[in-house]
Amino acid sequence: MIKAPLAYKQQMEQHLRNHSYCLVTIGAINQLAQANAQITSGTAYISNNTMLFDDYSPSIRYVTLEQDWFKCDGSMYFPPRTATYLYNQGAVSDGILDSLTIRFDTSYDIKGLTIQFAPGAYPTALTVTNGTVSYSYTNDNPYWITTDIFDGTSYLTITATAMSNGSGRLRIDKMFMGVGISWDNRSLVNVEKTETVSPITDSLPTLDLSITVDNYDGSWDVNNPRSSINYLESGQEIKVSYGYELNDGSIYWMDGATAKLKTWQADDRQMSMTATDQLADLTDTYYRGVYGNTTLYDLAIDVLTDAGVDPREYYVDPYLQQMDVINPMPPVTHAEALQIIANAGRCKLYCDRDDKITLKSAIELQLNPSRMTIASDDATEFSDLKAVIDGRSKINYAMLTKDYWKTDSSMFFIPRGRNYLVTGFVSTQMAMGHAIYPATDLYPESTLYPTAEDTGGFGTFDVNPKVTIYLEAASDFYSMTIMFREKAPGEMILHSYLQDVLQESYTMTDLKLENVIDHEFPRMDKLVIEFTKAPVYNRIYLDSIIFGDQTDFAFSRTNMSEPPLGTKDEKVKDLNVIKTSYSHGTELQNVMTATADLTGIDSYTFYFSSPTHDATVLIDGSSVMTITDSSTYYITVNTASYSGEHEMTVNGYTWNVSETVYTKEVNTTGVTEEWSNPLVSNDTLASLQAEWIADYLANNIQYDLTYRGEPRIDAGDLAFMENEYISGLTVRIIEHSIAFNGALSGTATCRLAEGSA
Repeated sequence: MIKAPLAYKQQMEQHLRNHSYCLVTIGAINQLAQANAQITSGTAYISNNTMLFDDYSPSIRYVTLEQDWFKCDGSMYFPPRTATYLYNQGAVSDGILDSLTIRFDTSYDIKGLTIQFAPGAYPTALTVTNGTVSYSYTNDNPYWITTDIFDGTSYLTITATAMSNGSGRLRIDKMFMGVGISWDNRSLVNVEKTETVSPITDSLPTLDLSITVDNYDGSWDVNNPRSSINYLESGQEIKVSYGYELNDGSIYWMDGATAKLKTWQADDRQMSMTATDQLADLTDTYYRGVYGNTTLYDLAIDVLTDAGVDPREYYVDPYLQQMDVINPMPPVTHAEALQIIANAGRCKLYCDRDDKITLKSAIELQLNPSRMTIASDDATEFSDLKAVIDGRSKINYAMLTKDYWKTDSSMFFIPRGRNYLVTGFVSTQMAMGHAIYPATDLYPESTLYPTAEDTGGFGTFDVNPKVTIYLEAASDFYSMTIMFREKAPGEMILHSYLQDVLQESYTMTDLKLENVIDHEFPRMDKLVIEFTKAPVYNRIYLDSIIFGDQTDFAFSRTNMSEPPLGTKDEKVKDLNVIKTSYSHGTELQNVMTATADLTGIDSYTFYFSSPTHDATVLIDGSSVMTITDSSTYYITVNTASYSGEHEMTVNGYTWNVSETVYTKEVNTTGVTEEWSNPLVSNDTLASLQAEWIADYLANNIQYDLTYRGEPRIDAGDLAFMENEYISGLTVRIIEHSIAFNGALSGTATCRLAEGSA
């Protein structure tokens, strides 16, 4: 679910909503021209001549001696003496007011150019030619666009005739062979986004985007030679953004979706397009599965790398680094391999709103305090840190701190030994009141003296006490409850971390013994609670921390257009999770034989239908061939030294595969459900998976509903649903559709998600 300011959330719940907006942009980029563009000469030695076509931005700039370019503010580096230039500069011309020529492998038709020049050093006058046409332009911005057509283009020469910094080099940071085309409320007829995400990843996620725009002016006619429809290509990027007018007149915008163009068509009235996510393109087969120790994280990275996915275009939850597997991945498509990994690791698989392939932990409702850890460098010897998060009842020890000791038999004396009772967290540090006396003739230096009184009765610490909680997996929280004993601190700061990167520091004052915190915390896997003030001459007495709601959106009677339609699946009594084990084969077998003409072929690959180990390849029945690569399902041999027709024979051992069952009871009555994942081989993985899937099966009610539409929602999110019989009913959204036709509307299919089975 997309995070949004409180004003937006509140105003979306108004009985009469304000105006909604939608903006759709497509990058009409000639993708083959973009992929095959290169600069082969004319650039300075510091240039990187390829990254500007792959959407990489320059990071640190190198100093060169040209007018108004050299900065002495620490933002630039001197070029190294060696030829190793670590930082991307884009394309930099060799001379002042010079030209850069981009060449292609063949001729392409290109409509428009988009160029990001270097800020502070961009051409104010330039010419662009492809040998057939030549255009001259004036410019006042480093981000430059032209919609002119360059058909039959085998090269483009860009010449700077005047620069913003005077005598400067021509610098291109990024360049795209095409332009962005946008539609807004005035031309959009309908925009509909439909997503599905399985809560247990038993199917691949889907994203279907359909867009219809006006064509009454004929600008999208297929017979118009200058129409942009002639420059559309499958795979071009489409972005959708949603906006909502707030009560103060401003428009709050959020990203809606990023997808790849799939189909398009037009008539005299309208032009329509469909698009889907990049996961739908991962249809090639992954053969690299091997038997051996690895993690689900490393396996996911290998699948994505083998599929050729740019590392900037995926996110794999570090939680999967904790999950060890040994079984080989079977030969399946790359998308299916990611699905298998996500299911084995209790993750959801989807493409986010930037079309980034995402594997993210989906165990929010199964987060178990017993699998969290808690630490502090400031805990007293009698503290019981684990009790802060596991819900056990606490006692109070009598301590000689200000106004703390009670003689009503509610407190215990601290024992002489180490047989302590359950206390929660008690800090070693004690808050002290301070007063600063200014310098005088008698005392020339200002002096810090302790005093028993301080503003509001609170003191500060020499070193602020901190408590750190490590979650089992990263999660989102929209509320939290923190309880203290006897005396509440005066101020605390909640530091949220994800992969040890600070996400937010949220300061709280006016604390009570019980604090229910309604706040949209960023996704976190570590929470550090820092205490900065406490009642003077007192410690921190932390009783409990309860992580609360993981959503703040509700399907209510006010935003649903009709009551939800509920269906109930058949009850499941037992869930049988299949564990698959591999053992070495003992009989050498002829795996396969092939006859091929090896003339001019450097390598030859055999693909196996059964898992195989210790394979060798004989050529013409005698010589052993050199193996260059192999897995459980293929072997590649070097054939560079052979010519003519040869017979090659693969001999090897087939892995013995056996199955056992791990059973978890879901209900006392019902049917038996079986679940098999080829990566699950031991009780540890099987028990975690069984717990996760059993929760899904136990909560067997599904709801179909129609509501007013909320662009923040994604398939896979948690939400509350108003219900006559159950307060705070929690559901998981498994399918969500949002439509815009001047106003918003939505439908959703949800499944009961009431916590652990």
